[in-house]
Amino acid sequence: MSMKATILFANDPLITGKSLKQFVENSSTSINKVYKGGELFVVIKKTERGTKSYENVRMTAGSIARELSKQKVEYASINENALTGAYDSLEKGLVVTAFVEGWALGSYQFLKYKSIKEAFKTNLQVDGYGKTQSYINAGQIRADTAS
Repeated sequence: MSMKATILFANDPLITGKSLKQFVENSSTSINKVYKGGELFVVIKKTERGTKSYENVRMTAGSIARELSKQKVEYASINENALTGAYDSLEKGLVVTAFVEGWALGSYQFLKYKSIKEAFKTNLQVDGYGKTQSYINAGQIRADTAS
């Protein structure tokens, strides 16, 4: 059985029910793992307009990647429109680049001097219309250059 996670934002229609919405809103962290109907969802809290930045996008993606890799989740998917809509004050393509870059950097594991090397990386899938493939590639290249 492969483990998959779907990354959503707090305003997503799949986040229904008063108790689930309150759980996400009252959480002290910006990301929350939620099981609903046997599926794993990672819910990102709504960010305030003043805190929306490419660095915030990178940090969020890196945190999710680290958390899901610890739990050996094989892959995670995020909807391109949901991602760019959540950071609507920023340029869409650069939001995708920042998310992919943050994901790759957050997934990085330094194993050179470890005697037992158990590298595991949760793969990211950006669901959309294929118009952002160049931005996805740019994010991966930027992360590869940094690591």
